[in-house]
Amino acid sequence: MKNLIFRATGPTGHHIVRQDLKLGYEITTFVRDQSRLNIKHPHLYILCLG
Repeated sequence: MKNLIFRATGPTGHHIVRQDLKLGYEITTFVRDQSRLNIKHPHLYILCLG
């Protein structure tokens, strides 16, 4: 499954990203500050808007 997550740098966003990656999902996130999302994974794609 593929998911798109906005505001992934907050506490809820971090939780959702980790949970979805654990389930084997492919995640694309939109963030303003890429340094605030300190999760690295081959199925995680981070797009920086700022």
